[in-house]
Amino acid sequence: MSIHWCRTPYNQELLPNLTWVTSEKLQEEAQLAEEAQLEAERQEQAWLEEERACTEAEVQRIEAVCKAEEARKAEESQQADALVGSLTGASSNIKVMNPHCLQCTWTNMTCVCSTDSKKRRMACNQCNELKEHCQWPVEGETSQGAGLVIDKGKRKADVTSPHTSKKKKRLQCPSAKALKGADGAPDQVVEHMADNIIGLTVAQWEVLRNFYRFTQSYKTYVEEHFKILASDEEDRDVKGLNEELDRLREEEEESQSQSESGGQTGAGSAGSQA
Repeated sequence: MSIHWCRTPYNQELLPNLTWVTSEKLQEEAQLAEEAQLEAERQEQAWLEEERACTEAEVQRIEAVCKAEEARKAEESQQADALVGSLTGASSNIKVMNPHCLQCTWTNMTCVCSTDSKKRRMACNQCNELKEHCQWPVEGETSQGAGLVIDKGKRKADVTSPHTSKKKKRLQCPSAKALKGADGAPDQVVEHMADNIIGLTVAQWEVLRNFYRFTQSYKTYVEEHFKILASDEEDRDVKGLNEELDRLREEEEESQSQSESGGQTGAGSAGSQA
């Protein structure tokens, strides 16, 4: 009786080892994936904390700016009250304009106006010293300062001029148009002016860059199309060779003329001897 072993495509003794190795690899891959996920979550958490810290710092900065602005306004109001108190002791015809005119706002001065009936003033004390008219941020504002600005146009109409009202409009509209939409914030006006200046500067730089590119391209065009007229080193070498050839030809001609003259003198002497 003979025993026949069945032929299997693999060794059955290696099957447990392969299963163990595969399970180990799968465990390692799962562990690496878990570590990568934890690292990503940690980085995201750190980024969120950093963003939160930046936001809190920005909020604190804005709060500090607001507090400083409030403190400045309170100090200005205290100074205005003190100034009005000191002025009312000497005269009772002093009023603090609210809101302030643009000149006093830009210079951080208290806008005080004298309402003396003997000498009527159309501007605050600061603008009156500078010999200027008060300008207000909003057109048609119903305040004391706006009333003063409107009152300054009440003059006798010129009978000989049919366009008196148009002249008034031309004088009053530019300031109103320039300040329209500012909403009492000169900083926005200055910001828009700075943006316009930056835009003009960028446009000038672009024009200069285009002009430089045009000059470079024109220079290249001239060099390429007029290269024949330019004398380079090779042309100078050819000129030197031509000069050398001319000199050698002259020497050869001189030697030939000398040999011919020598032959003629020799023939003459031979004839005389004969």
